[in-house]
Amino acid sequence: MTDLGDSVHSIPEIGPGSGYFSSIAKSLGYDIKTADIKSETDPDYPGAFREVEIPGKFDLVAVFEMLQHLPYDELTATLEKIASLSNRYVFISVPARVHRLALTVEIPRMLTPIRLGLGWLRGPHSLLNT
Repeated sequence: MTDLGDSVHSIPEIGPGSGYFSSIAKSLGYDIKTADIKSETDPDYPGAFREVEIPGKFDLVAVFEMLQHLPYDELTATLEKIASLSNRYVFISVPARVHRLALTVEIPRMLTPIRLGLGWLRGPHSLLNT
């Protein structure tokens, strides 16, 4: 994590997960608070983010890998609440891919005789990769 300079002092992390970001931010001297629905993360603001009252504004609001867990119809209101907590920056990260489907077929040698010009079919072939 890079030092954010004098422009950032207070950071709430929404959905801290493993706590990696919060730990690093605290060790760098930032005033970090967390909001989480999971009580085992020991959040400063426990409960569903959309329902929790978080007082004040912060220099940076951090939201990592959380938005994809929300129902789509709650996304706009959640983004508005995130923005309302910030007086400077919002840092959001979402996964690049949520789902991946790959189907590979291996065509055996006996079905691909070279003498018939079918040697190019031998081996694995990806039919779908999205």
